[in-house]
Amino acid sequence: MYYFLVSVVNLVETKNDDSPIIDEKGMIQGRVHYSVGIELYDSQTSQKPLNILKFNSLNDLLGKYLKLILEIRKAQDIPEKYSYEV
Repeated sequence: MYYFLVSVVNLVETKNDDSPIIDEKGMIQGRVHYSVGIELYDSQTSQKPLNILKFNSLNDLLGKYLKLILEIRKAQDIPEKYSYEV
């Protein structure tokens, strides 16, 4: 699956999205349901996340620590030849 990082550049989280799984030939090989969350910290050891709504873009985050959280909820309609060793 490819996730285009334009939403992360604009500091927009992706909640409960459903996207096609596309192979190297451009053919749809199933669907995936996922979310991408963003957490922002002052330092690597900081425990309290910053309010991401106070920032406009990645340029405002220089020197901060950005944590992306990827959650794959389900994949479906995947051909048998791609669904081994899961």
